[in-house]
Amino acid sequence: MGHSFAPCAEGEVGARPGLRPQSVLLVLVALAPYDGLLLIADLPRLADAWKEALVAFAFGLTVLDSPGRRPRTDRPPWAVPLALLVLWSVGSVAIHPSLQSLLGFKISYTFLLIPLSLYANPFDARDRDRLVSLLMINGVVTSVIGIAQQFVGHEALAEMGYPYNEVIRFSNDYLRSFSTFNQPFPFAFFVMIVVLVGLPVALEDRGRRRNRLFLLALPILAVGMSTAIVRGAFLGLLIGLVYLGMVRYRVLGHGLFAVPVIVVVLVATGAGGAVFSASSLQERVSGWVTEVGDQGVHPVGEGIGSTGAAAELLETNASGGGGSLLSSNGEAQRYQADNQYVKTWIELGPIGLWLLLWVLGAAAVDGHRRARALAISNEPFAVSTDTGLAHGIVAATLAPIGAATVATYWEIFPVDLVFWLLLGVSTSLRSRSF
Repeated sequence: MGHSFAPCAEGEVGARPGLRPQSVLLVLVALAPYDGLLLIADLPRLADAWKEALVAFAFGLTVLDSPGRRPRTDRPPWAVPLALLVLWSVGSVAIHPSLQSLLGFKISYTFLLIPLSLYANPFDARDRDRLVSLLMINGVVTSVIGIAQQFVGHEALAEMGYPYNEVIRFSNDYLRSFSTFNQPFPFAFFVMIVVLVGLPVALEDRGRRRNRLFLLALPILAVGMSTAIVRGAFLGLLIGLVYLGMVRYRVLGHGLFAVPVIVVVLVATGAGGAVFSASSLQERVSGWVTEVGDQGVHPVGEGIGSTGAAAELLETNASGGGGSLLSSNGEAQRYQADNQYVKTWIELGPIGLWLLLWVLGAAAVDGHRRARALAISNEPFAVSTDTGLAHGIVAATLAPIGAATVATYWEIFPVDLVFWLLLGVSTSLRSRSF
């Protein structure tokens, strides 16, 4: 018996002529890794909002196309906790009304419009294949640029217009590559996701030229990610690869021999001390323990946006205008956790953290069930990209869960965008037996 991988027949949803929201989202994926180039482009500041504009445009097309469409009934299990988390955050804004809370809400939830759009207008098989191609191409291009920055040097990068301590950063006197992003962190995390999504797709169909080229380019991606010196990316990559190796791709176990080689290379280049230093982690853990202990008097949190990217952005603006968010000595008053879970605890309290963990756990379990159903369905018309993509999405869900222990992952563009987009894409991956 044949099965269909889409929730409905290909082309039935969003089949009306004209511009498709799926196409807009693919354009967004194609351009997102290069958003950091706006830092050195002579463009109005309004241009920074291009990604939010495209997301709103795609969602608007979805709303306009909704009348008369048969509603879907296969609600993903992570939808309920995600809706509750958003409602809890709305309540936080109501309790702590301010520009800072509104900015925090915008940073946290703007890209949730993407899975909503994809739920109504799912990617078809061609869209999903194009998505994988775009991720592979952008991963290789940004990795090459990141490696090149090690040879260009920080002086030349500063002459281009990149500021020190904000974009140009060092770790133990070692330049941290940032490629086309605004910091090293999104660069490393993006390449991490590209590897975890592209690798299982390539392994499912090694006869395809695109996939063979991607497998050959894996050393470039590994070196590129390493030049950013982001330990959270190494942690997330390890978690994702362990999952892939355990559930389907046993060949990945043979890649363990590369671990000591990477360590030797890092030590030889001088980056090993930055990567393996424990002092930074000890300082972070000490800060987490102190902050979480202080939250005993804030059962519902201090309010969304009270820390993280929103507070940092307002502090940066205040430093230029003499705002009150800075202490008398010019240092930021608001603690930055560098841990998504601690940040959520501070802002939304234990209930907010519980809802976030519920979302992540439900997404990982649902993704694994879909991937397993695709792997065992033995479809006569099976699309190998879908089987690999399903497993890659689970790996790309588990990796941020680990990486979020040392980074406010869902505030880092464009990896927050890619996370929610992949979660939306997962709802179109299923067999009828699922």
